[in-house]
Amino acid sequence: MTTIGSAVMTGVLLYVIWKTVQTEKARNFLWTGCVIFFFAMLFLNRNAAIDLTISETKGWWPVFSEMVKNMSGGLRDLLRTLMKGGA
Repeated sequence: MTTIGSAVMTGVLLYVIWKTVQTEKARNFLWTGCVIFFFAMLFLNRNAAIDLTISETKGWWPVFSEMVKNMSGGLRDLLRTLMKGGA
C-alpha cells in the first residue's frame, strides 16, 4: 500500500473510531494519543521536518509576497478613492 493509501486508511479508521466512541473520556484518550504520536513522529523526523519547512517556505514566499503587494495596492487605491469623495 502506498503512503497516501496508508494515510487515508488511518484517517478513515480514526474517524470511525471517533464517531463510534460514546464517552468523552475515551475521546480525550484518543485525542491525546494522536497528539503524542504526532509530536513523537515530529521529534523522530525533526531533520526532515525542518528541511520540509524550509523548502516549503522558499516555495510559498513568492506567492505570499505577490498577494501582499496586490492587497496593499488595492487598499491604497481604495483609500485614494475615498479621499477624493467617491464611493
